[in-house]
Amino acid sequence: MLILRKSQLIDWTTFMTVLYDGRTAGTNATLSLADSVANYARIKVFFRTNDTDPDYGFTEVYSPNNKVFSTFVSHPTTDATFEKITLWRSSGSTITHGTSVQNPNSGTVVVASYIYITRVEGWKF
Repeated sequence: MLILRKSQLIDWTTFMTVLYDGRTAGTNATLSLADSVANYARIKVFFRTNDTDPDYGFTEVYSPNNKVFSTFVSHPTTDATFEKITLWRSSGSTITHGTSVQNPNSGTVVVASYIYITRVEGWKF
């Protein structure tokens, strides 16, 4: 059991490394990372939608090297709900953009990129 006194702080940089920081803009394309995902037990991927009032989310990918994962947001409006989904692949020092779709509740699926990755963290545990 770890007991900390008030004067002690945990140095999170020993456990977590920022692999990509796209600030608030982010990217909806393939991105380069500062280090290989193979060096981490998991990555935490933060993202946002392209909307004027964007929705935000994150997903965690365990054993992230050579993994396909998705980002998903359900964006409600006064007239409809839009489900936005993007597939990504993490491999080495790259996260590759895959298929992206938007599905409004009208049922007309649009293939386009509506989710932007804003930050990627690599975690040792």
